[in-house]
Amino acid sequence: MTLRRNVVLVTGRWQRDQTLYPAEKLITILKSCAGSITWIATREGGLHYHDETVHIVEVPDRLVEEPFHVNLFYHILHQIRVMSLLIRIGGDTVVFAFGSDLCLLPILFGRITGKEIILRTDGRPSAVLRMDEVRATPLKERMFRLIERITYAAASKVVPESPIMVSRYHLERYRHKIDIGGLYVDTDRFAGSRKIEDRRFRVGFVGRLSEEKGVLAFAESLPTILGSNAEAVIIGYGHLAPEVARSLSEGGVRHRVICTGRVNNRILPRYLNDIQVVVVPSAFEGLPNIVLESMACGCVVLATAVGGIPDLIQDGATGFLLDDRSPEAIARGVSRACMHRDCEKIAENARRLIERQYTFSAAVERYRHILGVSSPV
Repeated sequence: MTLRRNVVLVTGRWQRDQTLYPAEKLITILKSCAGSITWIATREGGLHYHDETVHIVEVPDRLVEEPFHVNLFYHILHQIRVMSLLIRIGGDTVVFAFGSDLCLLPILFGRITGKEIILRTDGRPSAVLRMDEVRATPLKERMFRLIERITYAAASKVVPESPIMVSRYHLERYRHKIDIGGLYVDTDRFAGSRKIEDRRFRVGFVGRLSEEKGVLAFAESLPTILGSNAEAVIIGYGHLAPEVARSLSEGGVRHRVICTGRVNNRILPRYLNDIQVVVVPSAFEGLPNIVLESMACGCVVLATAVGGIPDLIQDGATGFLLDDRSPEAIARGVSRACMHRDCEKIAENARRLIERQYTFSAAVERYRHILGVSSPV
């Protein structure tokens, strides 16, 4: 193994309402492994992150969805800007993460100029696109698959978030250069302080209020779940907030559902310790922070079997898996979880899993291995 490397982190094109929380976690890990960190970051509306130990370079960008050829133009322009920055910055190793799977030009440029290219994937874009009924077209899907084949083949290492992603995203051909690179939970902050039976809310949803997160199906399931006197909480923000409120009113449960809006991550553990069952009915995910954090806080998690979730949740042992994303399936799943003979045991199993595999120290060791750097003596 070598001594510490000079690492450049390139993240994808972040929209205004997308959180930088996962990227900040990765930076915290890399700071323990690398000699220096430069973050090439793109965020519509500007980046709000300050760390004197990290050199941050913001890339101007414009995100548009339609027409496709206009968005393609800006995507290529963005890649050219990233390439020019790599020339200026240097660095031994370039980590592409959080939506950078399609950065074809910078990845090829990095390999040609002798840099180690680490491609960290939290879900292949072509697989996500296939599940997106609004944006998916045969042309886009074929283009995404072709670019992915080139970038994954060109990368020095491919780093999925979770082991199951190797088979789920058909990465078997890259096994010789695959390392698993999940993040971590702050297990001091995210810890259980109440037994399941003492928690106020029977169910809770935490996440962006958008179609792919399944929040509308969750809201529609609540009249069945809550019965005559139970309560629920919806934590998050997004463009579906008015529709969620309307669904709760139409279902007659608006007065028994607390909608908090955006909640700072520092106080999220307080909310999680008031929730018995956290429901994650997503259409696609990587390895969701909210699942890790809920398990660390002693919640019972009910989630769809997408992304890396099956590596976390063994049905009936560390949580429960949904049959599908419908309101009926969510109501059945919550009923099954609440009627389980030993929810506390499931919560304990989940917490132990987090303590074994998803602590900060475990994540740092994973990334020292990925970067090929020595552990401190």
